[in-house]
Amino acid sequence: SSQGVIRADDEDALRAAVDVVDAINRETLDGLSPGEGQRRAGVIVEEYIDGPEWSAECFCQAGHVYVLALGEKGNPCGPYFEELRYVIPGKIDPAIETRCIDEIARGIRALGITDGPAHVELRLLDGVPYILEIGARLGGSGLANYMVRASSGRQLVRLVAQNLLGGADVGGLTPQPSPVAVSACFIV
Repeated sequence: SSQGVIRADDEDALRAAVDVVDAINRETLDGLSPGEGQRRAGVIVEEYIDGPEWSAECFCQAGHVYVLALGEKGNPCGPYFEELRYVIPGKIDPAIETRCIDEIARGIRALGITDGPAHVELRLLDGVPYILEIGARLGGSGLANYMVRASSGRQLVRLVAQNLLGGADVGGLTPQPSPVAVSACFIV
């Protein structure tokens, strides 16, 4: 849920960030653990990758990955990474967009996501996509459904529901997004 994402540039900052994340886990996530004394929550430490952040909203069926939208999320540099905007389609060089879509599809397949939605977040560094996160879910707590519909005319939630009921009609879907309008979300 992007809680506790904190950039730490040295060992002292890392120790402080881990303390913050531990507190978040105790207050909000430990209660979701399966039993007394068990914890699902933990701390993940990742290398910081500089560059603009992007997000993709995808639908998968029978192992085929359809990137319905690729949007730009700004260039948050930390120390915290609050999301402030999401613009679909983002302005991107077509060759870099192709690299992103190829990497997104490879990542989704590597995780074994074959049917349903996938939300992918990545950063671009010198035109190279680096995946930060892949989830078998709708992006933005469902907000992505509206963003995809406004930018492409595709109804992501409908595709997901149809897939659960026996199969969505993927006729007309392509591996790459085909935007017909701009959709934007600014978080205040």
